[in-house]
Amino acid sequence: MTSRLRRRVGVSALVATLTVSPLAVAQAEAPAPPTEEALAAARQLFQEAYADEQAGRFDVALDKFYKVARVKESVAVRYRIATCLEGLKRLREARDAFRAIAANREVVAPNERDIAESAAQRAVQLDRRIPRLVLSVAEGSPPNVAVRLDGAPVPSRGAIEVDPGDHMVQATADGSAPFESKFTVPEGGEHPLLITFGGAKPPDPPPDDTPRRPFLGWVLVGVGGAFVVAGGVTLAVREGNVSDLVDACPGGRCPRSRQSDLESTRDAAQLQGPLGAVLIGAGVIAAGVGAYMLLRPRPSQRATAASSLWVGASPTRGGSMVAGGITF
Repeated sequence: MTSRLRRRVGVSALVATLTVSPLAVAQAEAPAPPTEEALAAARQLFQEAYADEQAGRFDVALDKFYKVARVKESVAVRYRIATCLEGLKRLREARDAFRAIAANREVVAPNERDIAESAAQRAVQLDRRIPRLVLSVAEGSPPNVAVRLDGAPVPSRGAIEVDPGDHMVQATADGSAPFESKFTVPEGGEHPLLITFGGAKPPDPPPDDTPRRPFLGWVLVGVGGAFVVAGGVTLAVREGNVSDLVDACPGGRCPRSRQSDLESTRDAAQLQGPLGAVLIGAGVIAAGVGAYMLLRPRPSQRATAASSLWVGASPTRGGSMVAGGITF
């Protein structure tokens, strides 16, 4: 073999090596196709994940669908992953996942094109539901403003897509106290947020108890009136029992044949006296407090919180003593 021929053979072998080697390497690195056992397990896991999704357990279903995709990824599996992301209110990820499916609807298998078309429609619907946070910085703010949204750096001005739910914006600037705002964003629309530095937030106005005060006052007046009526009825019954005892026991001598009945009447009369007095006293106090609440000027928040009503009673010889009052 001449030297020229040897050179040609060497060059041909080198070209063949450079041509074949990448293919051989690619074939060596390609993952092995899943076994029938693995595919059967993935199909079973898919059914479990779908049941979890229908039951609203989106986080559990999403984890299972990801495991199925690692065995065999299909348009149906990717569609279910996007649906779970939507269920978890991760609307931006869900929309992007639907968009990725829709982008390949011309090349997917014929039996999967309906899924891809549905994904395109879902992506459009989700895009309308995704809220946008519009950030701006107040005029005259210090320089070098740095803004973070949920811990991630973002531009200090402009619209930013966010998922619905709770968020926090933090901002810093040279020579100024940091800015922080926590808020909840609903679905859809634009939601402006002005970043300000150096200004103190005005205190919240004190709660207005005007609607509550008349209602409570009328309740107390009504309850007090009911107590007074009940106390009067109780005392009237007591007077009737005392009259029966006087008639049945002339001169203080009671017939033995009615001893049991007369003792019951006496015990009832002894209880009814203090009880009637307590009811009347409590009713008068409650009605008085209710009338005061209806007529008095609007109290301060501190005075309202400190007000209290108290009623007390103690039996005395032949009756009872009632005491009560209100403090502010």
